[in-house]
Amino acid sequence: MKLTVLMHLRFIRLLFCALLLVACLAISSGAAHASPAVLTCLAGTFTNTYSPGITNTRQSIKISAHEDLDDCTATGSNLTAGSTSYSVTVTTSCLLGINIPSISSAVYHWNDGSSSTIATITDISTRLVNGTLQVTATGHVVAGYGSGSLATYTIVLPQLDPLKCATPQGVTQQQGPESLNFV
Repeated sequence: MKLTVLMHLRFIRLLFCALLLVACLAISSGAAHASPAVLTCLAGTFTNTYSPGITNTRQSIKISAHEDLDDCTATGSNLTAGSTSYSVTVTTSCLLGINIPSISSAVYHWNDGSSSTIATITDISTRLVNGTLQVTATGHVVAGYGSGSLATYTIVLPQLDPLKCATPQGVTQQQGPESLNFV
């Protein structure tokens, strides 16, 4: 009787191992099909337009941001360029400097008609020695091309022009290079 029970236990363990192996194979093959797309845009331009212009006086400023991305290569897609736009309002002055505030999401529209929605965007801004602002941001692609990927972009904006800061119009626009990657 002990031999029969022992054989049943071995059979149950063997069956459990076989089912576990099948489950692992199913999960890994499913994950292989759902792997995220890869996108690299090396030559982009980030433009901030300020209304009213940023002066030496602290005030509420509407920042209208526009990103033009070029020289893009994308796995499994013919897209080569894209863009996005968004607006935020901040209170600042030339003396305080401009920081790019985090946004909750952005929709990139690609030249092949597709789009990508990036959510939970977190910015890390660094003021470099020469006054240049470098922003590195990360988020998750939650819809469209590259869904499931981690998105990272880097922009560099020049120091605010102190001569323009001293005028009534202030600094009304800044522009700098940008890159974007999905991994």
